[in-house]
Amino acid sequence: MNELSSLDFAILRAEFTTDSNHTERDRYAVEKDGITAKQQHVRDTIEELRVQLVQAKETLMVRKLYDELAEKITSSKMLKPRDEQALAHAKLDEEIAELEHQVKSAKDTWSERRTQFGRIEDATREMLRLIKDEKEEAERKEGMMKDGDEEGEGEGSTSRGDGSRVGTPRPDGGMTPVHVSQTAETSSSLKVPPKDRLHPLSREASPVPSPARSGVVEDAEMADSGVVEEGKDDDSSGLEEGEDVEDGEDDGEKSAVRMDES
Repeated sequence: MNELSSLDFAILRAEFTTDSNHTERDRYAVEKDGITAKQQHVRDTIEELRVQLVQAKETLMVRKLYDELAEKITSSKMLKPRDEQALAHAKLDEEIAELEHQVKSAKDTWSERRTQFGRIEDATREMLRLIKDEKEEAERKEGMMKDGDEEGEGEGSTSRGDGSRVGTPRPDGGMTPVHVSQTAETSSSLKVPPKDRLHPLSREASPVPSPARSGVVEDAEMADSGVVEEGKDDDSSGLEEGEDVEDGEDDGEKSAVRMDES
């Protein structure tokens, strides 16, 4: 009887122990799920807090930088009160307005100078045109003078051809021919240029007598004497006189051209 009771007691004890173990296992499983959920929640919270910590650190660094800048600004001796800063700003505005006015004045001056330069350029071109016209006119006059000189030389050559018979008695007993330069109108037979052309070479103010005039007087005296040999010499002297006059004409033309060009 004792053995049966002890067996029953052992079986009951095993049953109670098994039931208790199952109950505890269920409770442990439930607690395990709760603990796991809490653990996951804590992990998520830690991650969020870590992100917030990084952001807070960055904000702190920025604030420290701002604090340092503010400390430098507030502690700087170069800073002035707002009233003085407002006056300085007004002064700068006035200087800017003045500079803008100067720029506008410079633009107006530049445009005016450009206009003046254009006028000067037009006047210069007109002056060059006038100088060119005067030069062409002088060249035209010089050509006309040269043509007149050539015509005078042609007439002189014809008269010189007839001069070979001067001083030779004619067979009919007439008067002996006299050279044209030996007459009283010798000056009219030679082609003398106008007085204004030979004005630069004029000898009116010179105390030395002109060789051309002396040659004319000698020709007149030779005409009165009627000597053939002296008439021939006068012919050569008259030719030399004509050549001197022509040289004077050339010199007068050159000086007149120079005066026109100047």
